[in-house]
Amino acid sequence: MSGDEIFVLAKGRADYVMRKSAYLIFFAFAAPALQADIIFSNFGTSPNFFDPNNGSFVANGGIDNSLAFSFVIPVSHFYQLTEIDFAVSESSGDNSITATIYTDDGGVPGTAIYTTGAILNELQSTGTELFEPVTNGPILDPGATYWLSLDATVDSSVTWNNNGQGLDAEYATNIADPGDPFDWQLSGRSFEEGAFEIDANIAPVPEPATTVLFASGLAVCVLSYRRRSVKRPIPTTETF
Repeated sequence: MSGDEIFVLAKGRADYVMRKSAYLIFFAFAAPALQADIIFSNFGTSPNFFDPNNGSFVANGGIDNSLAFSFVIPVSHFYQLTEIDFAVSESSGDNSITATIYTDDGGVPGTAIYTTGAILNELQSTGTELFEPVTNGPILDPGATYWLSLDATVDSSVTWNNNGQGLDAEYATNIADPGDPFDWQLSGRSFEEGAFEIDANIAPVPEPATTVLFASGLAVCVLSYRRRSVKRPIPTTETF
């Protein structure tokens, strides 16, 4: 086999390996996210999704009583938050509420990682389930504890409706004096926790094996590029 034939064969093999690596990298990192999962919910089934007449105050008569309930992420995957659902009612006020997701800090809410901002004109006097979609939501770690907090303006009277299923949970409250930072206090276990649901997609976080595959494919691509960039010597014919 001549030198030219060997070169062409090697080049073809390198092209094949590079294409194969590119396909593997694409499918490993560019695969679409799976359909959203309900990763936490204490809602019941129809027609009793929650208790529309009972709950815990989020704000009442000039007292800002931010309330938070904890939830735990399934251990199977990293998840990306896509929607927050909760049941609330308002008897008076400016028809505004804010939902916030916090990390856990030793059994109480810690760092805020997502907030809806003020949700306006969606509250009613009897319990209403609000569906708040999340764009570019934070990644939630498998097995980790997080907190959902609801907060209303001090002049409102807003209730986080109970789940109506008899499900209790640890909860935290934060009664903020004007000008003072929030100070969460663990308040024990609720008689019945506020109704809410957390929806999320399985996050496209590469596993170690995928990372190794990416590195290997990248190395092959670089090697192939270097080989292409080296010019073959032009054959010369010597006359004796």
